[in-house]
Amino acid sequence: MKRGYILSNITLAQSTKTSLRGTDYWSEFSGNMASKSDSSDEEDNIPLSELSKARRTEIDDLPTTASSSAVDVPVTSCNTRQPTVQKTQKYTWQNRHTPKQYESWRDDQTPRNLQPPMYYFDLMFDIKIFEMLVHYTNIYAAQRNKTGNVSVSEMKCFIGILLFSGYVVVPRRSMYWGKSADSDYPLVYNALSRDPFNYIMSNLHSCDNTQIRGSNDNVILQFADVLQSNHPSMHFHLYFDNFFTSIPLLHELSNRGLKATRTIRENRTSKCPLPSNAFFKKTERGAFQFKSSRPSSILVCKWNDNSVVTVTSNVESVEPLQKAKRFSQEQKKYIHIDQPYLVKKYNENMGGIDRCDQNIGLYRTSIRGKKWYFPLFCHCLDMALHNAWQLYKHNGGQYDHLNFRRMVARGLLETYKKSEKRGPCPSPRNHKEASRYDRIDHLIEYKDTQLTCKVCKKKTNFICKKCNTYLHPKLCFITYHTSI
Repeated sequence: MKRGYILSNITLAQSTKTSLRGTDYWSEFSGNMASKSDSSDEEDNIPLSELSKARRTEIDDLPTTASSSAVDVPVTSCNTRQPTVQKTQKYTWQNRHTPKQYESWRDDQTPRNLQPPMYYFDLMFDIKIFEMLVHYTNIYAAQRNKTGNVSVSEMKCFIGILLFSGYVVVPRRSMYWGKSADSDYPLVYNALSRDPFNYIMSNLHSCDNTQIRGSNDNVILQFADVLQSNHPSMHFHLYFDNFFTSIPLLHELSNRGLKATRTIRENRTSKCPLPSNAFFKKTERGAFQFKSSRPSSILVCKWNDNSVVTVTSNVESVEPLQKAKRFSQEQKKYIHIDQPYLVKKYNENMGGIDRCDQNIGLYRTSIRGKKWYFPLFCHCLDMALHNAWQLYKHNGGQYDHLNFRRMVARGLLETYKKSEKRGPCPSPRNHKEASRYDRIDHLIEYKDTQLTCKVCKKKTNFICKKCNTYLHPKLCFITYHTSI
């Protein structure tokens, strides 16, 4: 032990006391070690922590030479970070539950009348998001010493191409900019050239890499901050799974006036005195027990279904008790079992996530990148489009998911396309088709000359000034600028 210990201390002295060089130091250090040879047997019985502390003290006390130019760094200062001890909040649990009262949901800020698809997409993916992407993309490009700046118009065309790839899939990304007979997409290459697209692909960022944050309950709280800052008068009800769930998180959401219902893992219930899952597995299907915290009125309920489910909420209760239809293997028929009300509400609202994933999978963005976070970005984009489509249908829209995606992609690519032309100038008809759906500066003008309406084929004196097309000012004008 003594030989190995001397070697380890010599190595430690070499790495920390860089100023101690020369024969005087090594002779003195060896002398100190040799003088302790008689006590080597006693050192075998010293605990490792005390022995290491004693040896570090000896090394720190060693003399330094006057000619030393290096800065001494004590061994004990190499790791100055102290572990942070988080205080565990204690809760008082009771068998009675009185739900906390929240203000009802208000949808007065949602559009009442039917709007074009681009309007709903802008609600989910607004100009602030585009400006944020442009800002951090340019920062990351500067960190990589890349020349050039991305503009908001280029970023919108980039997003439009990603949406376009969801329903027009090609085996190679470069084929979107081809001009051959079997792969010609003027909607893409007239909007954004291939090199600018690749530049954005390689530098796309939504945050600053120099500021790295961890993933914990704070993710949900930051999401709640965004919801309340953008729509302060709306009272949201959040449904999420057990990945981020904890009782302190639910307590914080209650303090912020947000309703939340979610599943929770058994080891995150803050010592809620409910029976274990092993106990519930021995009970009949439909059995449940619950506890409520005081004074925050957070309900934790365990319910025995096909497996034991633990659901917690700061707004729902177990009553009114519901009935769930299940198949009984013993009786070989369907039976009805008891189901707490908060479990029913959770199943109803979380079912929308499965339907959302199903719809996204039909026309998912097909362009792939080498960055690990790019699939996450594309999924958020597809989800924003899906939510916009749901809001569009809620207002009575007739487009299905595919046509809604087409309208948004065309709106982004035609409205924000590059100003310079590629190849020969397009004909006036092609130009009208490109700007027909952009909803910008389409004004009705009266003409003395009467010509045929483009939609109903009847005579009219009114013309769309931008499209230079004769249209009746009411139904025909709207139909021409919205229909595919």
